[in-house]
Amino acid sequence: MRIMRLATIALVAAAISPVATAQQQGLPLTNVYVGLDGGSAHATKTCDNIPGCESNDPTLRGFGGYQFHPRAAVEVAYSNLGKVTAPGGTYVRSSAWEATLVGNLALPGDAFQVLGFLGAFRGAEQGGGALAAPKETHNGLTYGVGLQLNVTPRLAVRAHWQNYPSMGGQVLPRTDITATTVGALWRFQ
Repeated sequence: MRIMRLATIALVAAAISPVATAQQQGLPLTNVYVGLDGGSAHATKTCDNIPGCESNDPTLRGFGGYQFHPRAAVEVAYSNLGKVTAPGGTYVRSSAWEATLVGNLALPGDAFQVLGFLGAFRGAEQGGGALAAPKETHNGLTYGVGLQLNVTPRLAVRAHWQNYPSMGGQVLPRTDITATTVGALWRFQ
């Protein structure tokens, strides 16, 4: 767990340091971008054999990144991964902070790019109802894939799938959460 925490801190520092240096030197924020994704999150195995349990919920993800190479970037993001609800008012609400490396492979013409995400996350879950428990956190690796369309030099839209494995803790059930989102990003050029 300590190694994952250090890896998360290192990725966040790598993502933030070029931006801070550029601001201190009065340089424009080239290669910096921000974005917002929305879609659906699904918690696997959580609702197995529980009638009336709902394991899909809307998700929202805000992110910022720095493209340090034409084919690579670092991103820091916060994701509200929704909640799983069961009969009787029982629920588990999930969220995650993450730092990821983003690789891209341009398709002919450079308008479309295939994206790959790999990084670390710090997930949090809070239960309610019969699963009322203190907030539980978990560190782990996250990965995903996506497709991006560069509409203009500043604006891009993307579709994105990401997995957060083994969310949960000692009281709340362990589950993999996958998020499928569509969103946009804005580049500061």
